[in-house]
Amino acid sequence: MPTTLQNQTALVTGANRGIGKALVETFLKHGARKVYAAVRDPKSAEALVAAHGDRVVPLRLDLADADSILAAAAAAPDVAIVVNNGGVLTTTGPLDDAVFDSLEYEMEVNVRGLLRVARAFAPVLKA
Repeated sequence: MPTTLQNQTALVTGANRGIGKALVETFLKHGARKVYAAVRDPKSAEALVAAHGDRVVPLRLDLADADSILAAAAAAPDVAIVVNNGGVLTTTGPLDDAVFDSLEYEMEVNVRGLLRVARAFAPVLKA
């Protein structure tokens, strides 16, 4: 793992807002050559591209879609840093009829999705 961001290529999940967006901007500010903005909808990263040009590469990655994770790993073979930031938070209460569906969705994205990203990018990082 690199000890500096200078000239590194990174991938940040959930990069279009909040902490993910701040991570992309911070990486670029500290010398990252390129950051893949891994998001469900690549159009949501247009503001980052407008601000930083081709140093930001929008990449479709949906943590609830295993195929999109594998496709993202194949499309980003130059990644040296992966920040698994993406996730969801439902607001379903414990007595709501949809509580188990909401819990399953959160588990799919926040647990299984993060594990899938780690497994898909492990060979890329090793290389």
